Amino acid sequence: MNVQSKNLHIGKNVSIHPSAFIKANKVIIEDNVIIKENVQIQCYGTIIIGKTSLIFENVKIHCKNISIGRNTFIANNSIIAGSGTMNPNSYCRIGERVAMGENVYLDCGSGITIGNDTGIANETSIYTHGAWQNILYGYPKSRESVSIGENNYIGAKSLLIPGVSIKDNCVIGAGSTVTRNIPSGSFYLNRGNNEVLKENYYPKTISEDEHFNIFITIFQDYKEWLQNFNIEGTLYIEEDSILLHLESGMKFIYKYKITASSPNSIQIGYAEDLFEIINECIIFNLNDYQIYPKTSLHSPLLEDFRNFLRREGVRFFTDNHFVPLKEKEGVSIDT
Repeated sequence: MNVQSKNLHIGKNVSIHPSAFIKANKVIIEDNVIIKENVQIQCYGTIIIGKTSLIFENVKIHCKNISIGRNTFIANNSIIAGSGTMNPNSYCRIGERVAMGENVYLDCGSGITIGNDTGIANETSIYTHGAWQNILYGYPKSRESVSIGENNYIGAKSLLIPGVSIKDNCVIGAGSTVTRNIPSGSFYLNRGNNEVLKENYYPKTISEDEHFNIFITIFQDYKEWLQNFNIEGTLYIEEDSILLHLESGMKFIYKYKITASSPNSIQIGYAEDLFEIINECIIFNLNDYQIYPKTSLHSPLLEDFRNFLRREGVRFFTDNHFVPLKEKEGVSIDT
């Protein structure tokens, strides 16, 4: 493990590939972090990587200070660097539960902040400086920080210029060049000669019937997904509930308001009196996006369902990384 620091703290169950290199004056790596092949992180100040975060192959990070919140992942070949890495303002603050796609470039020479629950899609670039020529001849100097709030999605191949701010709950369409500040709850697209800004667009209120129809599709898709692993089941759609009953006896149940226990089941919905209904079952509670009872000892099938929901943006975070079933591993689906 090639980690160099005068002030080093590494938590429990941390995996750092032998080819990775980490160096800073102060390094804090919390529990369950995974750092993969050829990752290079070099900072002159502090490196903080939060619990259960994952940094994929060939990621390069070079700035004064970086903090990465828990349950965050940074995908292959992304770069967090830029000019002026010794500058006091050369920082990158990435919140909790952030997902950063492949080949993302963050120029953090003048500082970048990314809020919790934000997704940044593949090949997006964020710049905090945009100047090259001699300012003594009147050429522009552009060095300004970029701020992205919470619960945003930045579509693939987007470009953010120095100084812009995106507030909370926004969607930026793929391929957009963001040249203005974006208010909370907006949809924004700026591609070619087409610029669209819809304010107060998100989040939307979804009715109980709409919830039900969404979960019909999720359960149908999950039934087909399980067939890839020779796991068969029957789907039942009732007036107020959806049941996927596997041949093994395991049941997946959706009900908008969960009021009763069902043994040998995984239930998802809005649950209030948890202690009254947790009895030989698992609850995915949409009130707080927590799994009950709280334990890290989850079955492979439960973890697969949690990972499947993640693809729909319905994310339940635990101390475990998201792991789908893998046919080659011959995993047991016992609950």
